[in-house]
Amino acid sequence: MTQSEMIARHLREGRTITQREAVAEYGIQRLAARIHDLRGMGMDIQEEKIQVKSRYGHAYVSRYRLAPAKPGEQLGLFAAASR
Repeated sequence: MTQSEMIARHLREGRTITQREAVAEYGIQRLAARIHDLRGMGMDIQEEKIQVKSRYGHAYVSRYRLAPAKPGEQLGLFAAASR
């Protein structure tokens, strides 16, 4: 399974993902690049900036989620493979 397929499956399960979670769960170091690839393949992925604690006080990171499907819309990339 490719990194893009792993992220697509994760998002289709209704879960969100951050860079830290991508590294911990899948060993994916460049989540933003995989999100870019998936968007280029037609997946509607939303990005939310969240504040997290850091050694310098706080920082902002991106949390990604699959946009809700509109009525009658396909689930997107790799949808048939997950059924």
